[in-house]
Amino acid sequence: RMNSCAAGTSIHMNYGNADFEPGTASDTWGDYLGAWHFGEASGTAYDSGKNGYHGTPKGARAEYNVGVDGVIGRARTNGGNAANGEGDKVGMVLDDTSYLLLGERFTVSGFFYVKGRAGWYRLVSRRWSGSSDGWGTELNWDDDSMLYVYGGGGDSTLVRIPTLEKQWVYLTLAYDGKSCSVYANGQLVQKAELKAAPTDNGHPIAFGNQGDVAEWTLFGHYDEIRLSTGYPTEAEVAADSLTMTDADLFSASAAQAAEPT
Repeated sequence: RMNSCAAGTSIHMNYGNADFEPGTASDTWGDYLGAWHFGEASGTAYDSGKNGYHGTPKGARAEYNVGVDGVIGRARTNGGNAANGEGDKVGMVLDDTSYLLLGERFTVSGFFYVKGRAGWYRLVSRRWSGSSDGWGTELNWDDDSMLYVYGGGGDSTLVRIPTLEKQWVYLTLAYDGKSCSVYANGQLVQKAELKAAPTDNGHPIAFGNQGDVAEWTLFGHYDEIRLSTGYPTEAEVAADSLTMTDADLFSASAAQAAEPT
C-alpha cells in the first residue's frame, strides 16, 4: 500500500517467497472508516476497512439487492422490479454505526447508476424518516441531475450534477462543517453551503435508502463506496477518481524470473 506516488513512478514487485507474510484487506484499506467493494453475489456486503461496518440488505424487498456487473468487478443493484422506488422498499444498511463519530469533516464517495427516474432516490444517507436531523443525499423526482445535499436539520442545498440515468458517475461528497464540496468524476461541481452542520445523530448509514428503509428506494446500482475522515484537496479527489476510471493510469510489464532475495 502506498499513500501517494508521482506520475511515471515505476514499481517493482518481488513475489514467490514462501516466508513472506501476506497483508490483509484491513492493511490496505485501514485509512478508511469504511470501504465497500460489493463483490458478493448477494447478502452481506463486507467492509474492507478496519471497523467492520458490514452492510445488510433490508426492507420489504431486500431480495432485490443482489450483485450485478459494476465499474470494478461486481456492484450491487438496489432497485425493485419497477422504476417506482416508493413501492419497493430496499436499502443496504450498515451494521452498528451508532458510535461512529464522524464529526463535521468527512468524505464519502462512490459510483452510482440510475436505471429509471420516478422518485426521490436516496444515494447515501444518515437520516431517518420523520426526523429532520442527519446528513445525506437524494435526487429530484423527475431530474436526476438535481442532487439535494443535507448537512444537519431538514433543509437541503441543490447541486447540479451530470445525469446518473443509464450511466455510472463517480460522486465525492466532502463535508467541512459549513459546506459540502460535490465532485463528479473527480471534478468539482459546486461547493454547496449547508443549512446546518452535519451531526453524529446515531442513526445507521445506508446506501440506496435511509436507515429505516422507509423512504424512496434508489432504482439503480452503486459500487465502490468509501467513507473517510478529513477534507481532501481538489487534486486528491481528482487522483482518487483516476485510479478507478482511467484504464491507462497503470501499466505492467512481463514478469522476469530472479533468484530469491
